[in-house]
Amino acid sequence: MFSRCCFIALLLISLSCKNVAPTAPVMESIDTVAVEEESISYTPLEKDEEVEDLEEPLNNYEEEYSDQHLEFVYEAFDIAKVLERLQLGELIADRNVSTLLNADLREGDTVVQDILETGDGTFDIYKLVDEYDNELAYFYFESDVISTIEIVHPGGVPDAMIRPGLTFEKLRKTYENPVAYGSEIEARVFVQEDGVSFRMDTSYGVYEPIDLEDDIEILYIQF
Repeated sequence: MFSRCCFIALLLISLSCKNVAPTAPVMESIDTVAVEEESISYTPLEKDEEVEDLEEPLNNYEEEYSDQHLEFVYEAFDIAKVLERLQLGELIADRNVSTLLNADLREGDTVVQDILETGDGTFDIYKLVDEYDNELAYFYFESDVISTIEIVHPGGVPDAMIRPGLTFEKLRKTYENPVAYGSEIEARVFVQEDGVSFRMDTSYGVYEPIDLEDDIEILYIQF
C-alpha cells in the first residue's frame, strides 16, 4: 500500500516539474524583444519639414508657367482649309456655280438659292445650310461665276482657326497689328488681312483707320 502511494506521489511531482520547466525560455525571449524595441530611435520630423519647404516654390512655378505659356492663339484664316472643310475644295481654282451645285457636300449640308438685300443692292445668292438650318456661307455670283464667298457662321471654319463670333482681341493676337477701316456703305467696318476681309460688328461712316474695342466681334469673313 505504501509503495503504491509513493509511486503516485513521485509521478505527480515529475509531471509538475515538466510543466514548469519550459516557462523560463519564454520569459527570456519576451525580455529580449522588449529590450530590442527600446533600442529603436525614430525622428521623422526633419524629413517631413523638408518636403513642406519644397511645396511652395513648386506651386508658384506652376502658376507662373500657366500664366505665360498656356494662352491659346487662333490660326490665321486659311481659304483652302476652310473650303476643304466644307468639301468645296474645287472652288479654290474654279469659282464656277456648277462646281458648287454639283459638289459632294458633307452629310446634312445643302445649297439653297436665295435673294439677299444689302446696302449695295439686291443680290441673287446661294447659301450653304447645315442639317441644323445654320447658314454657314453665302456665295454671290454673276452669270456662272462666284464673285464673293462669305463665311457667316463659326461652323464653317475649323475650330482652331479665327472665325465669326470671335472678338477683335483674338484677331489682334492672330495677326500682327491689324487695322480696322470704316466705310461710307452702311458705315461698315472691315479689317483686311492676306486677301481676306473681316467684317466687324460695329459702324463707322468714314473710310479711315479707327480704333476698335477688344470685345467687338467678327460678323463674317469675306474673300
